[in-house]
Amino acid sequence: MNEKITIFTFTDPMMGLSYECEPIFRKLETHFENKIEFKFIMSALVRNVFDLVDENYLALGKKFAIEKYNAELAKIYESEEKISGMPVVMKNFKLFSEKNISSIPLNIAFKAAQIVDYDKSENFLYNLRYATIVETRQTTKFDEILKVVKKTGVDIEKFLQVYDDSTAEKKFQ
Repeated sequence: MNEKITIFTFTDPMMGLSYECEPIFRKLETHFENKIEFKFIMSALVRNVFDLVDENYLALGKKFAIEKYNAELAKIYESEEKISGMPVVMKNFKLFSEKNISSIPLNIAFKAAQIVDYDKSENFLYNLRYATIVETRQTTKFDEILKVVKKTGVDIEKFLQVYDDSTAEKKFQ
């Protein structure tokens, strides 16, 4: 086998199952050393959280509906932990808020990291997932995304440039 195989994963940085597939990806990568590559295609799992909240909860207010949605999402993440054994911590999980209603900023952030430093982008994606699922940081907030940019070693100035000038958003679209 002299050709490289590419595995395409349609994902979102907030997607628990993609995070939990990391051990499988690493096993494949180790077993097929230099013969396999991964490509991650952002798919915006949550474009608007209000499209997903329970209408009965929404009738009681947006804040209440989002709190209930976050609690339900936390239960889903927790139930997935046994799939891979990857750590999942859902203490005080609050990914979405009335102000931060979409996972699109996470998807655009990944595209920005790819544009700025392709070699670090997969690590950035992992770190963003880890911040969301294990550290339960509200990564839908831009300041939390920037913390992950810094942790990963992606040039912050270049990242901000391609994020702010819509270059990354256009690539995501």
